[in-house]
Amino acid sequence: LILTPQNMLKQSTLYFVKISGGAIWDETNYLPSIYRSPDLSEYYYSFVTIDDIPPEIQTDELTPIHQSINILKNTPIIITFNEPIQIKNHHNIRLKEFDTDIPINITSTIIEENKLHIIANNGMTSEMKYYVEITADAIQDKANNPNLYAGPDGVGLTKTEYEFTVIDYIPPVIN
Repeated sequence: LILTPQNMLKQSTLYFVKISGGAIWDETNYLPSIYRSPDLSEYYYSFVTIDDIPPEIQTDELTPIHQSINILKNTPIIITFNEPIQIKNHHNIRLKEFDTDIPINITSTIIEENKLHIIANNGMTSEMKYYVEITADAIQDKANNPNLYAGPDGVGLTKTEYEFTVIDYIPPVIN
C-alpha cells in the first residue's frame, strides 16, 4: 500500500494515517506495525518527517542592511536565518575590516531563535567599512543540518554580499 500526499509534508512534523476498518485486508486480517482501535473499526499509523533542509541566511533581513553607511559603532549585527539555529563553531563567525580583511574581536555571538547577534568588542572604528564572514560549518539548525549558504570557497557571507560602514564619531580637533 502506497499513500501519496497531495501536498508536500512539513519537516519535523508528526503525521497520522487513519484507515477505516475493512478498507484493507491481508491474508491474516492483520496489519503489522499499525495500531488498531479496540473494536477493530479503525487502524492508525503514525510517523515523523525528518528535517533535512539546511538553514539559509535571509539576505533581505540583515541588520544593518547591506551597504549601509553611518552605522553607530556599537550597533549589534543581526543575521537572520529561515529557521531556528545553533552555533556549531563560533570561531568561524568573523567580523572583519573590509580593506584589510583583519578580523576584529567579537564580544559575543548570541542566538535568539533564528537570529544570530554579533557584538563587536569595544565597538567598531570610526568611518571603517566592515563585513561579516560566516563559513558553512559555523551554524546549523536544530536537526544539525549545516548552514547551506556557502559559496564554492566554503564561505557563507562574504565581503561582496554583506558590508557596512561605521559613522564618523570622532569630533574634529581645532588647532
